[in-house]
Amino acid sequence: MIIHELNIEAFGGVTDRRLTLSDGANLIIGGNESGKSTAAAFIRYLFYGFARGEKELLSDYKGGRSHGSAVFSLDNGERFIITRTTARTGRGTVKVTRGDGTPFDEWRESGKEPGDHFLRIPEALFSRSVFVSQRTGSALPADSADAIRNILSTGDDTLDLQKALKRLDECRTELQHKKGIGGKLPLLDQRIASLKEELSNSTATRLAAEQLNAALSEAELSLSEKDAEIAAAEAELCSLKHGKIKKLLSDRSAAEKAISRLSAEKSVLRRQNTFNGFIPDADYSEALRAAAENLRDARHSAELLSVKLQAASPSAPLNTEIQTDPRAKKAVERRKLTVTTACLALLSVFAAVLSAVLFSQQPYFLPLLITFIALFVTATAAALILYLTDTKNRQSYDDSQDTYFRNASSAAETDDGKSKQLQAEYQAASANAARLEEELRALLAKWGKSSPESAQEAFSSFTNAENAINAEQKDAESELRLINTELSHYSEQEISAAAAAEEIDENKPSGTGSVTEAVILTLKSERAALSQKVNELRLSYASKYSTLPDSARLTAELSELSEERELLLERLE
Repeated sequence: MIIHELNIEAFGGVTDRRLTLSDGANLIIGGNESGKSTAAAFIRYLFYGFARGEKELLSDYKGGRSHGSAVFSLDNGERFIITRTTARTGRGTVKVTRGDGTPFDEWRESGKEPGDHFLRIPEALFSRSVFVSQRTGSALPADSADAIRNILSTGDDTLDLQKALKRLDECRTELQHKKGIGGKLPLLDQRIASLKEELSNSTATRLAAEQLNAALSEAELSLSEKDAEIAAAEAELCSLKHGKIKKLLSDRSAAEKAISRLSAEKSVLRRQNTFNGFIPDADYSEALRAAAENLRDARHSAELLSVKLQAASPSAPLNTEIQTDPRAKKAVERRKLTVTTACLALLSVFAAVLSAVLFSQQPYFLPLLITFIALFVTATAAALILYLTDTKNRQSYDDSQDTYFRNASSAAETDDGKSKQLQAEYQAASANAARLEEELRALLAKWGKSSPESAQEAFSSFTNAENAINAEQKDAESELRLINTELSHYSEQEISAAAAAEEIDENKPSGTGSVTEAVILTLKSERAALSQKVNELRLSYASKYSTLPDSARLTAELSELSEERELLLERLE
């Protein structure tokens, strides 16, 4: 190191003093109290600060503040400026900058003071060797030759080189034997190699454990995703089930209402077609049809027998009533006219009596009274004439009837046995037709109908309406059975949950609709496989890597041993 310049601004009794030094030795000459010793102490102050007890002696006499700087360079030519300031009380500050003014703080890492870094000797050694003050005198021991030799050899007057070499040899042997077989350093190398191998194995083990753990995490993630997929599928299936169940419940309610409505309509229809507690059925319709057909056949048979009987005996009466001639008809007409005339005469009597009463009160009713009297006389005369004439004609009619029956009787007696047989068959057929007609009327009266045609038409209308209701009711009951069959596939809890669920918006999409029990079973099967894989990975991880090597501890121990080895190598060097 070469000191080029000293700038003493305030130190001891010296202020504002600049000393420019040259290369080599510099000799400062001056009188007493001129600042020679102060300049030397100022150099030590800049690099090491005040020694113990010097602060009070060397502080600025006036202000109590010590301050100054120096310019120096190292052997490599690098120039530095050191500046130090110290107040009378408190610690001072020291600053080192390069020649270009940039701060230099590396000295703080290598020692407590700048002298430790730049001079590479501590303050105590500097004071005993390089710096000899006037106040303290020489600090060298009495044996100056040994002290100087020690200083020249070791830099310390108290350090004996021979003893130091011997001690170093002993320390080197302790660290590493001369043949390199024993010592702390080979043992430390073995331990470091063992730790490196253990750390390498630990790293490989940890890497394998991390890979297995990553596979386990991936499997667990897949399992979680599969659980979420199953939950979503079950939720969608539940929603679809609820929608289907609600549709079935709605259809069942509609079917039940339809059945109730049809039953009511059927009851109304049957009441409308009930007469006195009787309602027709298929047997009644068949009996009515058979009675009408039998009556028609019986009447046809009677007509045929009547034709045969007329052909076999033309003089025989064709009907049960006695045939009459024209004279009988005229006699009846005359009797009717006689009765009418008699009634007119009675009315004339009543009118005459009334006119007489009126005439007794009012004289101008006399013409009317005469008119009614004349009318009474005329009607009475006409009725008398007609009665006499009818009596004569009745006698003549009775004679003609007697003659007619005698002739008919004579013809019947002369008729052969065939006519009698036909007559008997005809009477039997007529009686049978009358009986069948009574039966038909009884059947019609049972339902309150007047003719077979109207009864059959009403029955056809009734049965058609009832059959239509029955068919519709049968369809509704069949649909209800199908709905109940489908609902039986669901539990009561599912039906109750669906009934209590909110109404499903049919316009809102509710999933793909492809979710079925089979799909969920497949998902659960896949989930079981994933769960088994996760369990296997967990068991494998637990069995292989339950306790992993402490890589951090091994690394820290290896680092400590490496540092220790470096220190031992430094000591060995």
